[in-house]
Amino acid sequence: MSKQNELNLEVAATPAAQPTLKDKAVSKALELLRNMGAGYIVMDEAGVVHTHGSVYAKKVKATKGKRRELTVPYGTLTTFVKDKGLLNMFVGDVLVIDPEQLVGKQVRGVCSSLAGKLWGNESVMTTINKGKVEILRLK
Repeated sequence: MSKQNELNLEVAATPAAQPTLKDKAVSKALELLRNMGAGYIVMDEAGVVHTHGSVYAKKVKATKGKRRELTVPYGTLTTFVKDKGLLNMFVGDVLVIDPEQLVGKQVRGVCSSLAGKLWGNESVMTTINKGKVEILRLK
């Protein structure tokens, strides 16, 4: 073999730089952004800048949400639920409320909301069974 061949073999024998876990994570994130059609400019740890698409954000005009029309006067549902004994519940108690002429889903929503304010999130489980609202206090 000539010296030239020996040099080429030595260069080929050195291992190529293996991508690190961070490099793989960055490349997967960039692939995800590209597949979503997002525009981006990202600089990795090595200082390499990756760009794709248009990176200028469009200004979106804020819209005001429309409030649902009330079927009963404000506060009626909360007062109805309080009068049925929701405030007097202890942990493990089950309360069954007949919504009467009110909408069951609205009564259930008020029960969940009021319980969340009183005892914290995920403090009750609610369901509608045969037209009646059932509340189980967990916390």
